Amino acid sequence: GVLILLKSLIHQYHTAALYITHDLAVVAQVADRIKVLRHGKEVEEGLTSQILHNARQDYTARLVAVRGAAASERAVQGTVRQDETVLSIKDCHAYYGDFHVVKGVSLDVKRGETVAVVGESGSGKSTLARVITGLLPPRGGEIVFQGKALPPSLKGRSKELKRRIQLVYQIPDVAINPRQSLLDIVGRPVQFYYGLGRAETLTRARELMKLVELPEDFLQRRPGQLSGGQKQRVCIARALAAKPDMIILDEPTSALDPLVAEEI
Repeated sequence: GVLILLKSLIHQYHTAALYITHDLAVVAQVADRIKVLRHGKEVEEGLTSQILHNARQDYTARLVAVRGAAASERAVQGTVRQDETVLSIKDCHAYYGDFHVVKGVSLDVKRGETVAVVGESGSGKSTLARVITGLLPPRGGEIVFQGKALPPSLKGRSKELKRRIQLVYQIPDVAINPRQSLLDIVGRPVQFYYGLGRAETLTRARELMKLVELPEDFLQRRPGQLSGGQKQRVCIARALAAKPDMIILDEPTSALDPLVAEEI
């Protein structure tokens, strides 16, 4: 809808447009020509049809292929332990003031399983995440985590319970301190939950940076020196640093290159 309108307006007014994105699905609907960049250098440039159907470079071909191949590949990689339910929600209700946002939601999440909560903007997805993490106490229903009732408010949860459930926000700018270095941001859970010293924290932070495909020397940078996708990878690394039993991810790959999203 919006993309088609945008393209028609560009043609109607004979406007030159430069569309910057990591999403090839968007590009296919809008662009006449595509230039692919990686690490600050041009990988390939050509007509949209050529890039999508006859890419000359391996990186471009992988960007195109990941859209179709990823889902089928993941479908055969089942590692779910059906006998162990980590999270069980029954008839959950949540409100903002008098506004009823989450209405009788129930779901189970088992160890090794990824459950996707899908819905349009405003449908209650992020609110459900806030309920599970204790940021918004529910007004009804039952939430059981690892066999025990989950305290409704974050204040009632122990340090160890907080470690076991980690949240990655949709917008990284609201979740990280712009005045801290990445080492401070990623290393904080390592020190807070495991009491590691500076040297061990640095070693663990380097491991986490590799996991999310960021250079080790980025640890000395601050968030303002990173792109949106890089900041989101820092948030994911911070969540992994706590070694949680469950991670709640609120559209965490919306700002990422598709190949990096697949790795995450």
